[in-house]
Amino acid sequence: MPDSLDIDNAIVEYRSKGPNEVIEWALAAFGDKIAICTSFQAEGMVILDIAHSIQPDVKVFTIDTGRLPQETHDLIDKVREKY
Repeated sequence: MPDSLDIDNAIVEYRSKGPNEVIEWALAAFGDKIAICTSFQAEGMVILDIAHSIQPDVKVFTIDTGRLPQETHDLIDKVREKY
């Protein structure tokens, strides 16, 4: 991670970029200090898939409130197997 991260310049530079480029920048800029948070809905799965294609060992987490349905836990197991 760079010593000084100029978020304002990054916003300007990446405003018109696609999600792959933005995620690639974030993974490079923050290194092992970044993780993908997902609730395993479609949008989060797309972000996870992109991040994994760039950095296969990307960290992933979810917040389990103790109220997740069994289907979500089953999906988490499938995602864990795939990624």
